[in-house]
Parts: sequence; structure tokens; C-alpha cells
Amino acid sequence: MYHLPTILSLSLAAASAAAVPPTTPPLGSVSLSALEVTTKGSACSPGTVGVALASDNSALTLIFDNFQAGDGPNAPGTAKRAACTVNIDINVPGWAFDIVSTDFRGYVYLEQGVVAGLTSSWKRNNGLGKGTTKRTVNGPFSDDFLLHRDGELSDTEASVCSKNNAKVTINLIVTVKSGGSKATGLVRGDSLDGGFKQQLNFAWKKC
Repeated sequence: MYHLPTILSLSLAAASAAAVPPTTPPLGSVSLSALEVTTKGSACSPGTVGVALASDNSALTLIFDNFQAGDGPNAPGTAKRAACTVNIDINVPGWAFDIVSTDFRGYVYLEQGVVAGLTSSWKRNNGLGKGTTKRTVNGPFSDDFLLHRDGELSDTEASVCSKNNAKVTINLIVTVKSGGSKATGLVRGDSLDGGFKQQLNFAWKKC
């Protein structure tokens, strides 16, 4: 049986208009460059972060192969806090984009009394647009999760049309606290493929 993850929705805005086919750049016109990955704890050591653009240019997905945090007697050698920052250049001459929603996927195992904090944030380095998704999960809890946030569209403007490259910074932070008890908590990649995922969903504008 296919397992559906627990959905932790943080919807900020509901669609009120009829669905309109999205406008996206032509296939092959968008390219990416992962410029810098900085690590803290056991979050994302070199070579463990993958970046992929959807074939229709609708979303950007980051997969973290070794992103995990844990606390308690059954999580030996795992840091209580995991953090990762990724800077990416998005090269798309003639188009501007905004980020309309985000998805954040992983697996949480928390025994009674353990608390996990999940924070996902992004920003464009021109200062025009940013978003943050936060969630606290209290044990007992054991499931894959999907943390979704709508309404990310910035109230300023999309990425600047006059520049070929738009840099986006993505930050992930996870904390697990047992409070000194003998209980255990762990946050890691989901059970489907073992990867911890962050997805940014785009809206495009022709310049």
C-alpha cells in the first residue's frame, strides 16, 4: 500500500480564481549553478546535496542525502541541530520568477517528551522576496511528513528582468530536544528514498 506522508500545511492564501495554465520559459532555456554550500553539524557535507530543476521549469528541488538531527540514547553520534545553506544561481535571460509555495519533506520519529523544530527559509539576494516556514512537532510522533506553505509570492516584484543570473539562498535548520529525558528523537530523510527534500515552486513572468 502506498504511504501518504502526514501533511503539515501552512496555507496562507486560497486560490479564488479559475485555474490558468502557467506561463513558463521554454524547455532548455533555464540553467542552474550551485555556487556554494556551507555546512554546520552533520547537515550537508560536500557531495551530499543534489539540485534539480523540473522538466517544465515549474519547481526547483534540493535533495540532502545526509541531513539529520537527533537526541537521546538511541541517536548516538547524531547532532541535536542540523543546518545547511545553499546558494544557487538561476540563469534565465528574458524571464523573471517568484516563489509561490514551498514543500519540505522528511521523516520524524519522536518519543514522548521530545520536541523537534523545523525551519525552512529562502531569499533572493537582491532583497526582493523571501519566505520562512516553521513548524514544531511534539512527541510521540512517527511518520514521513510534508510541510507545505502557500502564499510565498512576494509583495514587491519578481526577480529583476535585466539580470541574466538571479541568486537564491536556501536555509534549512532542524533541532531535536529530549529535555534531558531518556527518550529519543530523530529527524532525517523520508522512507521513500531516504532523502531530505526542499522544493521551491515557481511563477514566471516574461520580461
